[in-house]
Amino acid sequence: MKKLILLSILLIVGCDTTEPEDCAGVVGGSAGLDSCAVCVGGTTNLTACVQDCAEVWGGTAVEDDCGVCNGIADYVAGSCYDCADTPNGDAVVDNCGVCDTDATNDCAMDECGFWGGDNSTCTDDCDIVNGDNSPNTGICDCASTPNGDAVLDECGVCDSDATNDGATDNCSVCDNDATNDCVQDCADIWGGTSWVSDCGCVSATNSGDDCDDCAGTPNGDAVEDMCGTCDNDSSNDCVQDCANVWGGTSWISDCGCVSADNSGDECDDCAGAPNGNAVIDNCGTCDNNSSNNCIQDCAGDWGGTDTTCYGCTDLDAINYNSIATIDDGSCINFNTQIAGCISSLNAGNNVTLQAKAVNNSSVTITISGIMLLNNENQVIFIQGLNTALQPNYYVTYNMILASPSSGNAYEYISGGYKILWQFDYDGNTYQNTYEINGSIGGC
Repeated sequence: MKKLILLSILLIVGCDTTEPEDCAGVVGGSAGLDSCAVCVGGTTNLTACVQDCAEVWGGTAVEDDCGVCNGIADYVAGSCYDCADTPNGDAVVDNCGVCDTDATNDCAMDECGFWGGDNSTCTDDCDIVNGDNSPNTGICDCASTPNGDAVLDECGVCDSDATNDGATDNCSVCDNDATNDCVQDCADIWGGTSWVSDCGCVSATNSGDDCDDCAGTPNGDAVEDMCGTCDNDSSNDCVQDCANVWGGTSWISDCGCVSADNSGDECDDCAGAPNGNAVIDNCGTCDNNSSNNCIQDCAGDWGGTDTTCYGCTDLDAINYNSIATIDDGSCINFNTQIAGCISSLNAGNNVTLQAKAVNNSSVTITISGIMLLNNENQVIFIQGLNTALQPNYYVTYNMILASPSSGNAYEYISGGYKILWQFDYDGNTYQNTYEINGSIGGC
């Protein structure tokens, strides 16, 4: 029974179909709350609120004519109005106070600095804006007179009288007197100072005698020669003498170029031969042979006959004169005047030596023998001779040396050797020994 009662109750509750009321209390009505919490719609006949310009739902703020939200309280008159009182309009006032939207008709500044001006505030008397009444500007003449008739002539004079106008001549001098105008000189230069002389057109500083010859004749043909003589006859012009002096008087003698007062024999020797070599000795003899010049005798007389003091003074000479005090060059000293050497050597199995003897004395000697010794004084070669040797001559002799028992002949004598010459003079026999140390020649 309890189960039936519960089921009945559930069935009654689950089957309730009553609709809810809207915000206007109408069951199943369509009115609802808007963003302003006001019940609108449905049976209220009210519309939902909206946001004002300040984004407030249901607010009362609105934009003014300038587009400012809720700007009525903060409105500044004319803040968005142009000069024509048009909100947000584009009309502007130009520099002359005209308000419109056309920029092409804006006024401009005149040359005097005034907007919309006509330049009348700064134009001078000559009708020149910002001018200073300068001559010959605008409507002014050369005297700065507006619409005047004064003119500036070539001389820089300004007046209105044309009768006194000046002019500039060819020398750039300006005046109104034509009688003093400059002229051309002979060089065709205006106002020049060149003048015409006998020599033609010359400068002012020229004497005018440039073309005069040495005689002062214009364009004459007289000339001054190297000696200072002026004439027109070239045949009498002076010449150079032998000393290259113009008009000089030096002359050529056998001795060459000499002065006019020279006899010309200054170069003659004592025999009168130009540039000869003859001389006068101390005895007055003139010749070119000095060997026969006279000498002083023992008494001191040139060419004297006292010869007792002359002779050979060489102690080693064979003709030494013990009483002679003046050597007369007659000494015969075989030790110094006879020389010997080996002039050539040909070495083989046999050795050929060519010995040479030189006679430097003043007498003739006779070579009577020759001997060759080695450095141990062993005689290697000996030969008798009979050969005359005159003064200032020499004689040679070949010595052929056979091979020794051992070695060769050259080695046998290579350690040094001696040559002994034997010669006769005036019945006496002399010997000279010459040591040779391996060298060839030397005499």
